[in-house]
Amino acid sequence: LDPVIDEAYRRMSDLHDCHYNNVITVQPTSPFLTSAILNAALNQYIDTGADTLFSVTDNTHLSWKRDRNSLAVTPNFEKRLNRQWMDQVLKETGSIQICDSALLSKGSRIGSRIELFELGEVEGVDIDTPFQWTFCESVVRRQKWVFVIVGDTLTGSGHAYRALTLADWLAGEETEFVCLPGSELASSILQSRNYRVSVLKTGDIASQILDLNPDIVVNDVLDTESQYVEELRRHGALVCNFEDCGPGADKADVVFNALYDHSTEFGSKFHIGEKYFCLRNEFRFAEVSKVREEVSQVLITFGGTDPNNLSARVVRIIAPFCERNNIEINIITGPGYKETKSLDKLISQYKNVRRLHSVRVMSQQMAKADICFTSCGRTIYELASLGVPAVCIAQNDRELLHTFARPANGIEFLGLASQVTDDQILKSVSELSKTYALRMMMSEVTRQHDLTRGCERIIRTIQKYATLKEDKI
Repeated sequence: LDPVIDEAYRRMSDLHDCHYNNVITVQPTSPFLTSAILNAALNQYIDTGADTLFSVTDNTHLSWKRDRNSLAVTPNFEKRLNRQWMDQVLKETGSIQICDSALLSKGSRIGSRIELFELGEVEGVDIDTPFQWTFCESVVRRQKWVFVIVGDTLTGSGHAYRALTLADWLAGEETEFVCLPGSELASSILQSRNYRVSVLKTGDIASQILDLNPDIVVNDVLDTESQYVEELRRHGALVCNFEDCGPGADKADVVFNALYDHSTEFGSKFHIGEKYFCLRNEFRFAEVSKVREEVSQVLITFGGTDPNNLSARVVRIIAPFCERNNIEINIITGPGYKETKSLDKLISQYKNVRRLHSVRVMSQQMAKADICFTSCGRTIYELASLGVPAVCIAQNDRELLHTFARPANGIEFLGLASQVTDDQILKSVSELSKTYALRMMMSEVTRQHDLTRGCERIIRTIQKYATLKEDKI
């Protein structure tokens, strides 16, 4: 390429009667270079006083070389080390090369002072094979998904976990998480999974999201306003809302609600019912719980925040009964639970009760339980996927709409927490612990529901709407 560059340099110099100090070579087989990258490379070249700058990508790996004649192989390393402990190996990409024009008259663009400009994995792609072309096509076609999430002591952590579950299905797509003001609980959960996340500032939420240039906005924030959704759509974003009962739901492109029963009164863009529940991978691949004749363990878990402190109420009611019948009680509290001290003081009165906090693998703890007391949220679906007999108490009026938590689906539903009596709670644990056939029936009924393909259905549905939107454009 050197003589070609030299001839082009001389022709341009003659044509414009101009002396060029530097020559930048950019090759068309590197399609993801931008003006910002070129400016950064040129600035580094000037700042370092180099004769020549090459673009490179990190290629630090254990490598070997084979002799052309003898075919003998020898290592390119002195001793085997983990990649992060090795000296960095950088591979030329051919994407960018900058040199002092004086070098061209010497027959080479490579001077004595070399500077390397490192590119990212995508920006540094150099198409040499059909596979690399296919890879570049997939990058061009990928879309940016922005998840907008709420998660605080009132709304709990379920929204963050659903977003994480969906993001796991989006390999190859660009994803970014933003949390509503005050949603530090959700932010901390997302950050613990090494995703990029930020907390929005109070004010114009739509503008802050649009600054991220999203193709698809997934709102997992409960009820939305019409103006907010319309603003996102007006700027070209496909808007997908979860569990939205606000006026913004009618303005969204597509709405999912796994917690409400299917109803014909909803329009075609509303996708309702258990088919659209996002079951986390740990439950998709977990073993089904075995229903034992003798009850030995009761689980109490009322979500990440438990705003009505039902954990304390239930344990206070059932602990004496369980103690008399040699039944252990495990209480799981989430990251937003605020009554830890008083709960610990209560359970210290009993030898058969222990509390676990922010459990990482919930499926293991659930599968051990013979009976579980919980609220009417996403946990009900998780218990159903494992076949664990569940007693359900609604934390608030909204949870009363979660009609999967009913006897027809194998779940004992006691009603709204403020209306449920202590006798009802005690009667539930007493009857279930003494009636093996009832627990077996509940387990069999819940396991008839296929909850494993919800994420796949949701992603495919969103992608279908995105394709339709592109076709209209």
